[in-house]
Amino acid sequence: MSGRATSDETSSFGEALGVQWRVIHALLMREVQTRYGRNNIGFLWIFAEPILFTVLVLGMWSLLGRGNDNHNIGLVPFLVSGYMPFLMWRHSVSRSIHCLRFNIGLLYHRQVKLLDVVIARMLLEIAGTVVSFAFVWSLFTFFGVLDYPVDYWLLYAGWLYFGWFCFASGLLMASMSEMWTIVERLYTPFTYMAYPLGGAFYMINWLPDGAQRYASLNPMSQGFEMIRGGVLGPSIHPRYDMSYMFFVCLIMTGWGLLLIKQARNYVEFE
Repeated sequence: MSGRATSDETSSFGEALGVQWRVIHALLMREVQTRYGRNNIGFLWIFAEPILFTVLVLGMWSLLGRGNDNHNIGLVPFLVSGYMPFLMWRHSVSRSIHCLRFNIGLLYHRQVKLLDVVIARMLLEIAGTVVSFAFVWSLFTFFGVLDYPVDYWLLYAGWLYFGWFCFASGLLMASMSEMWTIVERLYTPFTYMAYPLGGAFYMINWLPDGAQRYASLNPMSQGFEMIRGGVLGPSIHPRYDMSYMFFVCLIMTGWGLLLIKQARNYVEFE
């Protein structure tokens, strides 16, 4: 009897996962069509947008004569490994603001939950940026501008943790923007502060000793360090702590899941 019960539970769990995937897949397709439509290059803008932003920033820095050769890092690998992850975080957070109220009508479908809406939107942003990064790095490697990544496993871990951090940030922003109106007002100045403080344009070991301790507490900086350590190797002396990053992302995700349940009370059907 216990064996049969276990088999039934496994089957039910598998069916539930199947339903969950179909729901998220449908929401992903809806998000792509709503945001990009079917004209011009359509959904390819998911990948083209971060590529375009990164190339423009590279061109601007090159024209201004900015570089990082004094830190044994070329301009192109430094910016590509910093700006594209930062774009992923910024887009994930900005797309999550009020995404619950804009999609509240989907809850008329019994299988759709508010959490599914956030998951679909975050997956779209994260996957688009990761594919764009892989394409840009591969293209520049083909033309001899960049070298192959030194440590693929560290690179994968860096993107995994940074993607998790982006998802948790979006989860928190989606719920908090519905519960407190001031959150939307604070988003813009907060992102401007994240530019110089987030770690996209510096390495932790470049900072004074006292500042390094505080920079290491920033999970965003930890993600940048892992990604750059993966593509550039130990010569740049990356400083990161995977256990700390795991703990922070876990806490943020748990907090976000709790707030999503409460945010349902602040969103009204029209």
